[in-house]
Order: sequence, then structure tokens, then C-alpha cells
Amino acid sequence: MAHSDQVDLNFEDDSKTRKQLRPLIITICSWCFLIVGGLSILLLAASPFLNVSVQLYGIEDSGSDKFAQVFVLALFILHGVVAAGLLFEQKWGVMLGIIVAYMAVGICCYTMWMRLAHGGGFVFRGELVALALYLWWLHKNNYAWKEAIHSNDKL
Repeated sequence: MAHSDQVDLNFEDDSKTRKQLRPLIITICSWCFLIVGGLSILLLAASPFLNVSVQLYGIEDSGSDKFAQVFVLALFILHGVVAAGLLFEQKWGVMLGIIVAYMAVGICCYTMWMRLAHGGGFVFRGELVALALYLWWLHKNNYAWKEAIHSNDKL
């Protein structure tokens, strides 16, 4: 039997699960965003009756600006959906995370530019550092996440 005709009898499965690909810091942050996303749904429903002030990525509502409040709560809910995709090991979790993270970077840059353009001076948004690290992890694991199996499927 020639070398190329040999059959590989290695039955050990060395494929990674999505849970193994997800570092602890992503798990912790995902749980936080999942909880905040769930609370945002409740706040959105109760916003006509409550005076709640929310802020994210430099967008803050001034109390009377209901559009900003709804927009920020919708962003929190969207981050909650991404967190659910990562925590529950959905195949679409990383790709949606990439899309939402780029959207968040754009919002941060826009709010920094608007503040500067309106004479408020330059303020660096610290969220950009966390978003850059998050995007790096998402891009690094995008292919592996799609190819990995759900931890419940591994025997």
C-alpha cells in the first residue's frame, strides 16, 4: 500500500467548540450587555411613563429628546442581541458583532467630530479602545467561529 493510499485511523476529534473560542472577558461583557439589553427593552416600554436618562458612545438624551433616548436604548438592545449570539454560540454571532462594532466606531467618531465642530473641544471616546480590541478578536475568530461546532453538539 502506497503512502498516499493509507487511511487515517485517528478518531480523536480536535475541532474546537465556539465556547472554547470565546475568552472570559468576552463572556463577561456579553452577559453584561445581555442583561442591559433586556433591561433596555423594559425601559423602552416604560419610557413614556418614566424620566430616564441614557448615554452611549457620546449620544445622550437631554430629557426632552425622546429620539436620542429611543436610539440609545435600541443600540443597547442590538448589543444584547449580539451578546446572545456569542453566549449561545450562534453561527451569526461574530458576523453581527462585527457589523454592530463598526457601527459603534462610526457613532463614536461622529460624536467626537460633532463636539469638536461645535466648539466643545476634542474629547477622545475611551470606548474606541475597547471596540478596537473587540473588533480585533471578532476578525481573528470569524472563520474559526463559523467552522467551530456548538458545545452541545460535541460528544
